Amino acid sequence: MRVGMVTSAFEPEIGGIESHVRHLSDALGRAGCDVEIITQCPHGKASSWGRAEQTTTARVLRFDDVTRTKEFRVSPSLWSYLRNEEGRYDIVHAHNFHAFPALAAATAGSGPLVFTPHFHATGHSAAAKLLHVPYRKAAGRIFRRTSTVICVSSAERHLFESVYPQYSDLVRVLGTGINGEEIVRSDPYDIDLPVVLTGGRLEGYKRVDLVVEAFAHIAQSAILAVAGGGPAEARIRARVDELGVADRVRLLGRVDSDVLRRWQRTARVVVSMSTREAFGLSLAEAAVAGCLIVASDIPAHREVSELAGDASGLVPVDANPSEVAAALLRGIEMPKRAAGQYGFPTWDAVAKETIEVYRSAAKTSR
Repeated sequence: MRVGMVTSAFEPEIGGIESHVRHLSDALGRAGCDVEIITQCPHGKASSWGRAEQTTTARVLRFDDVTRTKEFRVSPSLWSYLRNEEGRYDIVHAHNFHAFPALAAATAGSGPLVFTPHFHATGHSAAAKLLHVPYRKAAGRIFRRTSTVICVSSAERHLFESVYPQYSDLVRVLGTGINGEEIVRSDPYDIDLPVVLTGGRLEGYKRVDLVVEAFAHIAQSAILAVAGGGPAEARIRARVDELGVADRVRLLGRVDSDVLRRWQRTARVVVSMSTREAFGLSLAEAAVAGCLIVASDIPAHREVSELAGDASGLVPVDANPSEVAAALLRGIEMPKRAAGQYGFPTWDAVAKETIEVYRSAAKTSR
């Protein structure tokens, strides 16, 4: 089966959607699918990143953004490619409600379309929230074209259906896979002190600054490792300096998956104070690595917490730094768990279910 995977961004850019698309594409490739990843890249980067390149299991096509912005990339050449290559794919699988390529996939062709929205319902900045008002109406074209809306968690499904109840019959929850074997075989770093790990894409809604403030309340010797980069990175770095904890906080910046796996195996506690998630991927991966979880009590984190069992501790979304610090300290004082898959599905299992969705979509479109 030939699959066109349309996504707003892809590695080397780092984020939950980028990671989801890479792992799903790899698993689909192992299952025998011929996958092409069709994506945008920052203005002027298309030639330096390669307009066509090959990963181990997929071909990556990058199309240049014309807006010179980070939040609202638009690639007319991506739109044209999808229109001109109508019929090239047995299925087009678009990702990310909060970016324009999914709309391009819906309007540029007429073949079978599957959509994974990674739905947050709104934007993460004032400008993005304003743009979502007209965009919501336009996005209805995606749902009218799609055969199946794949949600990565029950929490995402409930949020999506609260905004678009008229499309609830299209929704199927498949979950997000975790490559437990890859995580378990990673070697931890040789660090004597207990490590608290946080990160992902550093956006305001992730509230890594709150994690830093909470960590500053902990007197016990420990290390906070912050993995990732993004718009909030400079503010977080400044807060670390203001609080005088630079000697105990390691700002790792963007790290590749191998390095992240080693930090997950090293850490005793992983923490996320995010206010909005479709699925708590970083928490799930860290739970498989043997970490204890401290997380804001939002629906997606609750779902991960249920799978992780007694390895997790949820704190109120409006918790103050002292309350978060108390939860972190409880985690630090507990022994690290054994690594294992626990209740999380593998990517190969998710790919198998996804292929069934593709086959159904292709059949109904005939």
